Amino acid sequence: MKRMTEEMNRMFSHCQHLVPVDSQPETWRTRENFLMENPIVHDQFGGKKFQLQFDVRQFKPEEIMVKTAEKQLSVHARHEEKGNDKSVFREYHRQFTLPTNMNPESLVSKLNRDGLLTIEAPLPALEESPKLIPIEHN
Repeated sequence: MKRMTEEMNRMFSHCQHLVPVDSQPETWRTRENFLMENPIVHDQFGGKKFQLQFDVRQFKPEEIMVKTAEKQLSVHARHEEKGNDKSVFREYHRQFTLPTNMNPESLVSKLNRDGLLTIEAPLPALEESPKLIPIEHN
């Protein structure tokens, strides 16, 4: 039993990079969904920027593709592994409609070593001057 436990621990330590830090999929998918519903964040300078984060730690960097078409941002990852007696297939796909005032060419993506893909862009500055709104009389 002791040898089997040691072997299981050894195997788990070699596979930890495939499992999210919080290994409960509901938790990290809930976080990812929340961020997709709230993509405007404050940066360290007090301004605002567009930012999305995706957990793609089960994929190698070369298996991940980020692209835009019109106002659609697409993150797609695909892993396929075939051996003598086994076959592994994983696929990840998320889409997001970009805000109308955002230039898709300003997007930048970064993948950290923990498998967190961050896509961000500066937001266009809003007019700061006060605007007079006319009142219609009936």
